[in-house]
Amino acid sequence: MIIKKVSRIFFVIVLLISLPLFLGLGCKNNPIASKPQTKVLRFWSVFNDSDFFEPIIKAYQDQNPNIKIEYKKLEYAEYEEGVLNALASGRAIKTN
Repeated sequence: MIIKKVSRIFFVIVLLISLPLFLGLGCKNNPIASKPQTKVLRFWSVFNDSDFFEPIIKAYQDQNPNIKIEYKKLEYAEYEEGVLNALASGRAIKTN
């Protein structure tokens, strides 16, 4: 009699533990399974035109479709001011 009772309790516990697995709970809206969000990488240069970086940017984006690269050529004074302001404020360097 006691063995039957323990067996039933054990069966109910196993059923309750395994039920969410069989129903697929936890699989809905899974961020790992969803499409990765596109990230934007911006960088500056003083000396090179965009023609120089275009093949490199294209090759990188082909291998990493969730990353978009934006290049901007700056005048030296504009570049220097942007870097100094960003370092002084302790923030990331941005072009806009």
